[in-house]
Amino acid sequence: MKILALWFSLSFALIFSRDVIAVEQVRVFVRDTARVPWTPTNSYFHDQEIRVLIEGLKPNERVTLRVDLSEFTSWGTFWADAKGQVDNWSQAPFSGTYFSIDPDGFFWSMLRRNAVKSDPTKLIFTVLRGSTPIAATTVVRFYVDPKVGVQKIREDGLYADLHRPSSISDWRNPVVIVLGGMEGGIVEASKIAAYFAARGYPALAMAYFRADSLPGTLARIPVESVSRAMDWLSKQPGLRKEYVLYGKSRGGELALAAASKDARVKGVIAIGASPLSLCAGKDSTGRDIPSLTFNGEPIPFLPCSDSRPRIEIDASGRSIVHNVTAIQQDLAKFDSMTLNSLLIPIEKIAGPVLFLSGAEDQVWPACALNQIAFDRMQKLNPHRGNSYLCYAMTGHLIGLAGLATTESSIMVNASLNQYWSVGGDARGMGRAARDARLRILYFLQGLSR
Repeated sequence: MKILALWFSLSFALIFSRDVIAVEQVRVFVRDTARVPWTPTNSYFHDQEIRVLIEGLKPNERVTLRVDLSEFTSWGTFWADAKGQVDNWSQAPFSGTYFSIDPDGFFWSMLRRNAVKSDPTKLIFTVLRGSTPIAATTVVRFYVDPKVGVQKIREDGLYADLHRPSSISDWRNPVVIVLGGMEGGIVEASKIAAYFAARGYPALAMAYFRADSLPGTLARIPVESVSRAMDWLSKQPGLRKEYVLYGKSRGGELALAAASKDARVKGVIAIGASPLSLCAGKDSTGRDIPSLTFNGEPIPFLPCSDSRPRIEIDASGRSIVHNVTAIQQDLAKFDSMTLNSLLIPIEKIAGPVLFLSGAEDQVWPACALNQIAFDRMQKLNPHRGNSYLCYAMTGHLIGLAGLATTESSIMVNASLNQYWSVGGDARGMGRAARDARLRILYFLQGLSR
């Protein structure tokens, strides 16, 4: 087996100025955004853009590039061009786990090949001529910055993890408070907080249900708990006393409500969020239970109803809830004036809001609800820098860039102990994650000035 060399370039010019060599090899290039050149490295962070160039092939030769990562794999079969090259940035595979020109295709299209897990940081590229490997190399892929410090807070009703960037100068950036979704607890929120810290933003992952003494379900969650987290953060030396709330799904609902009550919040990133607080069910007397409260009083919310979501049985026998049908039926019962009266008062938020949602959301019609909220904010304060985007072929979850999305169609609603359909497809969610990454980082950069 020929040794697959790993080379990196400082610019596009270097990529195309070299003569085609006679020995098959792959070169891998990494960059952060299109605004910066490709840079030399022997490892990369999972959300960076990656470019693979195979050289030394025969003109029009057929080869397969397989990518392996722990128990996941993806592949694409290409025709080399007239120079004997394959470039995943300009060529589409004619067969494989994806079929278009898509630099992220190898990653979002990864499939689980077996249950045997290996080192999740080792990304193995293998070039095959037919079924024969002709070259292979390993690239180190990081998910977190090992230099990021983590402080676990379990005090005074606050259940949180604080992730501090490795550079003390980055502590002057606004602190991102991460609120997870229907999964509850802190595990998923802490992963996102670790990502922001690796990107230079102090980040606090905060649980608000299903942790320690917190509520066990998404019912009567006190909005002021987010303000108490800000109170705690304000006492920590070196941290800026301004905050950005990042909330996905039900965490986005809480983020919008909390930001409308506390002027220390300078911006909100709402992922697949509902600007309408939702009903948490009925109590033993038949009365509606609010999802959110403020000072013990319910936040106005969409009343419970007898609408029923669509249920389907998947191939493994699980009952899958398509909740969007029930929410759509509920919304149809109210005129626009009534719906506006039930909206979280987002116009009171002191800073801009970035709404990101999917057009095929099967949990609730996030795009339609976000459009209503965005229009309301633009009407009442059009110069605040609010932004709204509805991604095609995308469901309820918009995750971090560079990760597999082939198993993202179902999520667990921990509050109800049910499986819920997310909607969208792997390609749409992979592309949405890549675009959302840039929009989120630019949004944070704008608030850091």
